Amino acid sequence: MKVYFSDIFNCNRNDLEHYGALNVSLVADLPIFIDPFLLFHSKKPEYQQIHQEMIDYVAFLRNRACEGPLSLSLLKLWYTFPEVKQNWLGWSLEGNDGRGLGPKFARSLHRNLNAVFANFGQENVHVGAHIEKVCLINSVLVEIIFHHKSR
Repeated sequence: MKVYFSDIFNCNRNDLEHYGALNVSLVADLPIFIDPFLLFHSKKPEYQQIHQEMIDYVAFLRNRACEGPLSLSLLKLWYTFPEVKQNWLGWSLEGNDGRGLGPKFARSLHRNLNAVFANFGQENVHVGAHIEKVCLINSVLVEIIFHHKSR
């Protein structure tokens, strides 16, 4: 079955890798994300601002988690992160919706924010808060490992 770009367009996989191109699946969603480290370490003020806004949003979520359980609609609204259709990173034969981070991630994040990340955004470190701490939540690690192994 032809699945990858190289399969369908008869390209050598090694040539794609040497060029630095991703041999994308043309039938399934891509496990791609924006690396917050690149935003954090960027010299561009607008990228640093985006990183700070991400920190502020996770702090907002942490504050909501401290207040207790949420309705399903608020959980979906605040904690699920669908793909942005306009960037087409979720493109496949079935559309460009992508997988995004859904209800399983949302429930786990909400359940763990007020315990594991009680001081998120206010840590005593010399360079600031890191959105990467979210990867410490068990189901997030499982999701990352699943995406990595499914490549």
